[in-house]
Amino acid sequence: MTSGPAGFGHNRAVSPPPARRASPDATDRVRAALRDAVMRGVLAPGEHLRQEDWAARLTVSRFQIRDALRYLTAEGLLTHDPHRGYFVAAMDVDEMSQLYLMRRLLEAEILRTVRAPDAEELAQLRAASRQVEQAMEALDAQRTVLQERRFYFQLYDLSPLRTVAQEARRLWSLSEVYRASFFFGALPSQEFRAYVTARHRQIIDTVARADGDRLAELVLEGRLTMESRLASYLQDRQAFFEGWQSAP
Repeated sequence: MTSGPAGFGHNRAVSPPPARRASPDATDRVRAALRDAVMRGVLAPGEHLRQEDWAARLTVSRFQIRDALRYLTAEGLLTHDPHRGYFVAAMDVDEMSQLYLMRRLLEAEILRTVRAPDAEELAQLRAASRQVEQAMEALDAQRTVLQERRFYFQLYDLSPLRTVAQEARRLWSLSEVYRASFFFGALPSQEFRAYVTARHRQIIDTVARADGDRLAELVLEGRLTMESRLASYLQDRQAFFEGWQSAP
């Protein structure tokens, strides 16, 4: 190969500039904004998310938007079609019922096998419950959903059935779009907030006694109630939260 002017005509490996990475704060902000849009109904079930529009709206790069979309897809709030893009997960009563059926079957086995928590683990459960209460009192549906997940996953961690618990977590994520929309509608009800708080306290008292059978019974009663209310919510979003004080 003939050399040209100095520095040209030679085979030199040129490293590309390092890719710019979004800061954790910016990444969390984008995820939170998109999650909130889904939960508030700004993005309706089945709606296509246009990445360029949301990048402009949030004044971020499309890379940051794509990262958030992948994350929310893993949470179950979105679906992805490689040829068409990202869509808000559709809400369907039959699908929701099947997801809750599978969750109940797995959770029954997980919760019956939980061991007694030590003092630190019990303190963490109580702290997680307080986080849920604080999120509810702030009427922050997004934070409530995330803290509820944290509370129940700490219960899962007390079971030796690790593989079963991993699958239960996956099903939990797949049902997240239902729970997110539901909590946004339910939180203004003081009765609903009191219902959730009372259930958490019952659960903590039960797990502290290492009564796995009663714990499974208590949680599954709540799952059945929630499933019924979710179905009602999907069919009639005006009346679904009436009468929470009479729920088990």
